[in-house]
Amino acid sequence: MTPSTRSSLMDCLSHILAKNPVLTYGMLLAPAVVASVSLKVSAALSLASLIILLPTLLALYPLSRILRSTLLVPVAAGIAAILYIPALMAVNYIIPNMVDKMGIYLPIITADVLLVACATELPKKRKSHFGWHALSVCCVMVGFCIVMLLLGGFREMAGSATLWEKELPVGRTAAVFLFPSFGFIIVAFLAVLVRVLTPQVVALFHRFFPNWTAPATEETELLPAEESSSPEAVGEPQPAVTPEDVSDYRPRKLKRRKQKAEGEDAQ
Repeated sequence: MTPSTRSSLMDCLSHILAKNPVLTYGMLLAPAVVASVSLKVSAALSLASLIILLPTLLALYPLSRILRSTLLVPVAAGIAAILYIPALMAVNYIIPNMVDKMGIYLPIITADVLLVACATELPKKRKSHFGWHALSVCCVMVGFCIVMLLLGGFREMAGSATLWEKELPVGRTAAVFLFPSFGFIIVAFLAVLVRVLTPQVVALFHRFFPNWTAPATEETELLPAEESSSPEAVGEPQPAVTPEDVSDYRPRKLKRRKQKAEGEDAQ
């Protein structure tokens, strides 16, 4: 496996934790904090999101090659609206009596900001391979479903003393856990937890796979895999930062890297 392939794979997998769509980007936040008041509702929303968003995001890849970027957003919304019908039928069949409890947050998925973000970013990545796009989309949806199920299960146990509408031997409950405002608080704590755990998970991963490229964090700067793993690259001039690299580095790290490249060019 080449260094670029390892880096692409790590970037896709990071959508589950370090780039979780709910905890880091605030996408799909409304159903996560308002509608996820029980495990059943969270499972129904996760199922509907998979049926609606997963095929839509995958279909955007070939469409971005033949359509203008201004047309991708309405086309994506149209595809999601069509998929809303089978999603509704599937939720009614697998988890009955959940559509009314989800309320407006089920149809609002068809126009979520995640579709807009993907539709606007894909035209800028025309050189990317469909396989990496598909893996990235799958990881995004897995990260969303994990957060939804955790939120729904925890809020149902703490607020209603039930799980999947079955009573639990819990002495006290607090209805405040079912309020939307408290949903925002729980998401904020989860976001902080992800922020703290991500470097630990990366360090643990590299103990078992030392040859994999490390993603950029607060403590470490991501270097190109060829520079960090190849002995021949030691002492050679580092390439200048391109506009595509800007999104992968924090401003402080980017400034230091630019200064380093300018100093080597002067020599």
